[in-house]
Amino acid sequence: ADAERRRESLFSGCTFACTGGSDRAGLMDEGGADVVLHVYDVLDLGVVRLANRLLQRWGTGAYHVGLEVYGWEWSFGAAASGTGVFYCAPGCCERRCYREAVPIGRTSLTASEVDGIIRRFEQQWRGQHYDLFRRNCVHFCQALVRRLVKTASLPAWISSLPRTLDSTQDTMERTASYAEAGALLLQSAVMGQRATIRL
Repeated sequence: ADAERRRESLFSGCTFACTGGSDRAGLMDEGGADVVLHVYDVLDLGVVRLANRLLQRWGTGAYHVGLEVYGWEWSFGAAASGTGVFYCAPGCCERRCYREAVPIGRTSLTASEVDGIIRRFEQQWRGQHYDLFRRNCVHFCQALVRRLVKTASLPAWISSLPRTLDSTQDTMERTASYAEAGALLLQSAVMGQRATIRL
């Protein structure tokens, strides 16, 4: 459990550092805004930056991402309780090494409509449900961008590693289930054989 907590704090530690409270006064009710994906190396370490430069050539990498709309960057991370949704000034998520901005498109929604969507996401994306492989900042931004820009999606090189790790975890869980089922069948067979011998 301690190792899991350390791992989650390592990959999602800026949840509380970035969030500026509940004030959304900066959201002006305008008709449309650009949507931009901000990409960071998942850890601010030289070896991670180097690895991501190399991995990006093969269409993958380990990144933290946040989605900018109407002047705020939104993302998702682990929290002991409450929402895992947090925000910061665009390109300024703490404890990360900023890489680049990727234009996604333009939303036709007003700022108040976007604010309503994000408030619903705050209820749906709880911090305790964060999962490094299956429910992380990439999954959050994918879900949010689908609500903001109808035909948009995140670049494949952003989402390929979480997708691969999710698939690997599924395979490992299935393998563990098969192994457990096999052990139970073997145990049943042995017990049945013992019962026959006693008879």
